Amino acid sequence: MILREVIFEKLKHNQYEGLVNLEINCGCTLDDFMTCEGPLDNCQAGYVKKKGGVAKGYRPHHKPRIYK
Repeated sequence: MILREVIFEKLKHNQYEGLVNLEINCGCTLDDFMTCEGPLDNCQAGYVKKKGGVAKGYRPHHKPRIYK
């Protein structure tokens, strides 16, 4: 298995909807997975943010930690 397949299967198994990167405001779903040529350093498991049943962006699986 290549890295892309391993990440895809892990996300699917844990019922995530894709990846999200809050630093560059981007995300991908399992339907259009890693069209950016691979996960970036700040990608994390996440979900599609919906409002009224319509996709409005992405959210991580937890609140990002802020270190000071």
